[in-house]
Amino acid sequence: DYAMTGRTYRYFEGEPLYPFGFGLGYGRVTYGSLTREDDDTLRVRAHYDGATPAEHVTQVYVRAHSADAPPNPRLCGFSRDTFQSGETRDIRITLDKDWAHVVNGAGEKVPFYGKFTLYAGGSQPDARSVALTGQRPVSMDITLERP
Repeated sequence: DYAMTGRTYRYFEGEPLYPFGFGLGYGRVTYGSLTREDDDTLRVRAHYDGATPAEHVTQVYVRAHSADAPPNPRLCGFSRDTFQSGETRDIRITLDKDWAHVVNGAGEKVPFYGKFTLYAGGSQPDARSVALTGQRPVSMDITLERP
């Protein structure tokens, strides 16, 4: 049985107390523009408005718009950075090699061609994370065509 329902955060349908990836930073970082540099690299503008230096983990999640894809986005990249007070910077994040894959009904990881949404921020792109942090991750839609 390769069904993942009930086995991972990507299929969870309830409201968690603290979502996957929550609390990985020690200061408030806000995110601006999100751009795709190449097939596997994103760049996101981040601004830290805290009074003292702090570490923060920027997380990237992907959601394939497919019947085979899980209902919740999955983590596909991250960057841990130390920010100085008032610092704004561009963060480059390399996505994992299988970011554009889905797991089919036979349990095989296969490439997916079609529409994806990529999210970057300090948390998952879900309502609970937004309620806890007061911030929504930035996002972009992309479409991958068959070669």
